[in-house]
Amino acid sequence: MKKIIALAGIIFGFYCKGISQEIPILDIRINDTETSKDDYVTTNKYISCSIRVFNGSQINQDFPLILRNMPFSSGGQLLFSSTGGISAGNSTLNLLVKKDNSFATFYIKGKTGNLSLIDKDAIIEACDTRISTNLIVLGRKALMVTPNQIVPASIPRVEIQINSISTLDDYITWSPTICNIRLQNHDEFTGPVSVKLRNMNTSVGKVNFAGSTLANNSTATDSILNISLPNSGTWVKFYIAGKFNSASLRDKDAVIEVVSGFGGILTTIKDTIITKRDSTVSLPKTSILLRDSIIKIPVTTITPVQRLVTIRDTIVSVRDTLIPSRLRVTIPNGNNNFLISIKGTVIAVRDSLISVRSSMVTVTETVLSSRDSLIKLRDTLITYKDSLFVFSDTTIINRDTLLAAAKLLSREGLMVRVRKNANNISQEEKDRLLNSFVTFNNTFNGYKNFIDIHSKAGSPEEHNGPGFLAWHRAYIMDLERELQSIDPSVSLPYWELGTAAPNIFSLNFMGSKPLVSTDAFADFSIDNPLNGWNVEGGPGVRRTTVFANSAVPSSVQSSIRNEVATLALGSSYQAFCALEINPHGTAHNLVGGLTGDWMRSIATAVKDPLFFLLHSNIDRLWAKWQWINNRFDAQNTLSYSSQGSFPGSGTIHIGHYLNDTMWPWNGITGTYTGTGTILPGNRPTTAPGGLFPNALSYLLAPVSSPRPLDMINYKNVTNINAINGGLGFCYDDVPFQ
Repeated sequence: MKKIIALAGIIFGFYCKGISQEIPILDIRINDTETSKDDYVTTNKYISCSIRVFNGSQINQDFPLILRNMPFSSGGQLLFSSTGGISAGNSTLNLLVKKDNSFATFYIKGKTGNLSLIDKDAIIEACDTRISTNLIVLGRKALMVTPNQIVPASIPRVEIQINSISTLDDYITWSPTICNIRLQNHDEFTGPVSVKLRNMNTSVGKVNFAGSTLANNSTATDSILNISLPNSGTWVKFYIAGKFNSASLRDKDAVIEVVSGFGGILTTIKDTIITKRDSTVSLPKTSILLRDSIIKIPVTTITPVQRLVTIRDTIVSVRDTLIPSRLRVTIPNGNNNFLISIKGTVIAVRDSLISVRSSMVTVTETVLSSRDSLIKLRDTLITYKDSLFVFSDTTIINRDTLLAAAKLLSREGLMVRVRKNANNISQEEKDRLLNSFVTFNNTFNGYKNFIDIHSKAGSPEEHNGPGFLAWHRAYIMDLERELQSIDPSVSLPYWELGTAAPNIFSLNFMGSKPLVSTDAFADFSIDNPLNGWNVEGGPGVRRTTVFANSAVPSSVQSSIRNEVATLALGSSYQAFCALEINPHGTAHNLVGGLTGDWMRSIATAVKDPLFFLLHSNIDRLWAKWQWINNRFDAQNTLSYSSQGSFPGSGTIHIGHYLNDTMWPWNGITGTYTGTGTILPGNRPTTAPGGLFPNALSYLLAPVSSPRPLDMINYKNVTNINAINGGLGFCYDDVPFQ
């Protein structure tokens, strides 16, 4: 798996305005291990995995989860099972996660025919199911479906943390993000292990690295980082940041590789000694009793094969023999025997030659027949007396093993999440964004809160003053975080006003200009989620753009400021604020071509999701102006003109001063209804939406009741006394420094 740092005691705020609980921090482990080196599965065997909530003490109750493959994923696909073994598996699995931090076990294997194309493209998504119409994503874990073992098992086990133990915060921008790395099996090493961090060659999103001594207000810039991991298992801090111009296309497509060694140095695994001490094993008396048994031997026939036996010629020589003899004659009539003696008689047998010629002897077939026999074994008692067995010391020694440099140790997937030009994003990115919009709109009228906030009553808080840019930065970031609770890979793209955007004003994205001139609603393809968009005044999106789908807005109104002209408004914040009228206000009117079109009116503009693409661009222009002019110091009037707090009177409305808390997130209400005299110190009668949502990656960025002060330096939050990732967004054409 991954990660662990001291976040357990921090309250994480509301993670969805539909569920007022802290963010559950999930710990997901593939192969039941914390390291990512074994995050690989095959299609023919289940592997055991585990999941738990890490901050259970902050969770009110056990909660249900569903595990599934990440939607819109074109990578490896998984099957889930609660038992493993020979079960068929399913594309989803429901689990109950206990708040006591205990692990729940599940099993996964690859789906046949759906192998991974690259490492980390198979993604487990864990969703909170307490809101059935909106599955809130609590974590994503990347792995690979492959028949091959990518990382050998017999090498150091390295564990990496990106932000925290959760995978919900593995999303980075151009700003630096704190990470930690350690040697998990540290006790197997005699000294520190040298490793190198780098990008996987096939990564789409790419990162830069920096060591633990990164200077404040700077970011990671190195393509490779050498780190020495102590054999004490101590965490080593480092930083990463997205590599400019190398943003991710989808979740987890930025992959950090950890390889062994650097500078030709080899790592040594220490001698391992396993010793068995002298042991005495006592076997008690053992009696084996064999009862009477009858063994039946069946009739057996043995048939030898005929054989030929050859007897060679043999010579037998009998030498002369002297035989002294006595002759006893028995008379048959019973009389005494007469002894007849032959004295001195020699019987001589002369040398004789007896010759036996070669003979052929034939052995004929023989049949031996054994009849059925009964063999009776009497009871037998076998007794073993107590015996002592002694094992002497045994020593097993593994001698020093050298790890070659650049040997792959582990891989960790994340995402370089960036706001991009909406005209250039892929269809997959469009689909994820549209799905998030529609899901959020269909959940507890979540989108309606944003319509109600951007109302006539709220207008003095939002417009016609120095707080315009800061307030709208917070507003679109609020909406973006709500969408990211549905799909963490989503970011708000921008509509760049100075060029034609036919891919934005199209049937399969934000909708095209109506083909029928009398039709006031944008056209969508039948499979576009916005085809079913339904808010008050719908269904559909009320929009008739003045310009053609493939035309630049300036083709119908040349006075609209392009990017170059907007950035040239001046180097002071007060001068730059002129963009509120043009290009911002001008663009609203060009999109809402006819009276009644939603984008023409403050009270209805947010009903059209295109509103957020337009304002993402306005915020991008401010971010680029800040970068060009180095306007990140909020205490400088060149960065923000209205310093201090609302003085109680004047022409600038409350909420626009640097230190004023901003409505509606501050929850402060007044008596203004949207009509009549606007008093600079009066607030609206309601404050829809609640506190500003926290993101796990960006705690206190901003605070729950933000001020304009908290919105100025978006790339490095100044009220956090540490290097940090800012407010959690960046643009594809605005670098960090």
